[in-house]
Amino acid sequence: MRYIIEIEKLDHQGRGIGKIDGKIVFVPNTYIGEKVEIEVIKDTTKFMEGKVVKFLKKSSDRVKFSCPYYNECGGCNIAHIKYEKQLQFKEDLVKNIFKKYVNIDINPKISKSDEELHYRNKVVFHVKKDKIGFYQEETNTLVPIDKCLLLDELLNKTLWALSMNIESADLKSMTLKSNGESTLAKFVGNTKLDNDETIFWGNKSALDKKATDELKEDAIVFKLGRYNYAVNADAFFQVNTKQAVKIYDKVRKHIQECSGDKILDLYCGIGSISIYISDLCKEVVGIEINKSAIKCANYNKKLNNIKNVKFIAGDVSVAINNKMKADIIIVDPPRGGLDNKTISTIKEIKPNTIIYVSCNPLTLARDINKLCDEYELDNIELFDMFPQTYHCEVVTILERK
Repeated sequence: MRYIIEIEKLDHQGRGIGKIDGKIVFVPNTYIGEKVEIEVIKDTTKFMEGKVVKFLKKSSDRVKFSCPYYNECGGCNIAHIKYEKQLQFKEDLVKNIFKKYVNIDINPKISKSDEELHYRNKVVFHVKKDKIGFYQEETNTLVPIDKCLLLDELLNKTLWALSMNIESADLKSMTLKSNGESTLAKFVGNTKLDNDETIFWGNKSALDKKATDELKEDAIVFKLGRYNYAVNADAFFQVNTKQAVKIYDKVRKHIQECSGDKILDLYCGIGSISIYISDLCKEVVGIEINKSAIKCANYNKKLNNIKNVKFIAGDVSVAINNKMKADIIIVDPPRGGLDNKTISTIKEIKPNTIIYVSCNPLTLARDINKLCDEYELDNIELFDMFPQTYHCEVVTILERK
């Protein structure tokens, strides 16, 4: 059925919200104040989902996004909104989440990305026969693409080159990582008999060659500030390199202000934050479950001539214990946030300061709620790590009461 509704606000995923006979309707690709004719594609007892059939009134804050796949792939959620309004949406999003779930009034400010497009240094493509692309949101339907506006130039060139030679391959997916000079591509086959394979594309630098030789596996090297970081195919690295530098500089600033001899870096990945702040303290201990990342972290320590950092391979909730000493604990967990055991152990360690870097404001607010009996929120800042999407990165400082 079709209805005409007015968009009143946006939800956490950037979808427009209107009402039909008092029932909430979520409509992607809309903005506040717009009047649209929609077709209902899902109707539950509590809400509906609709898609736009016709715009009857468009917002002056709407822009034309030139990607031909925008309404299909679902990777960009809010690219139809002016960039300044995207930033405001993210500030309001975090503000409302903290008011609702932590009962704290905040007015967070967001650091905009230097690049609104072509900022991503990593992408995962799905492959079906001779087609490469993204899955439609919440489906396994492949949307073939020949270019993505969020990817850096070299990733798009690599995509084009691979698409010319994909016909004979029996692939399931491919992960591409680019440092601007070379691309590391990992291919995953459709059957267990197929071996995963990695290749380079572009100009392999001397640092790339050295890292590959010493790690005994393919890796490319990124530069953040004055530090170099080798990243292999399976290790996590921030997808927006320039914004990552801003975040790490902010973490450094807070450590300088609160000071501490011993720092514990949980979910340390390839050691990026541990190494970046190592000159500000006597000792850093990083913990990370991904063995590939730990392998890179130990190499990166050597690459940057760092002597006061130690890395532990293991699940944070198991590896951390209350006998560890730390003046400052840094946490940068996956989207799921911290588990209860880790939160309990952090409280037992009693650091003076917790620096929480989060890519998910909802789980961040949940975890702060569990910590707020012993810690209070001292500072919160947002970073637009993912322009054109509803995601943002949040750095919070918690001080012991």
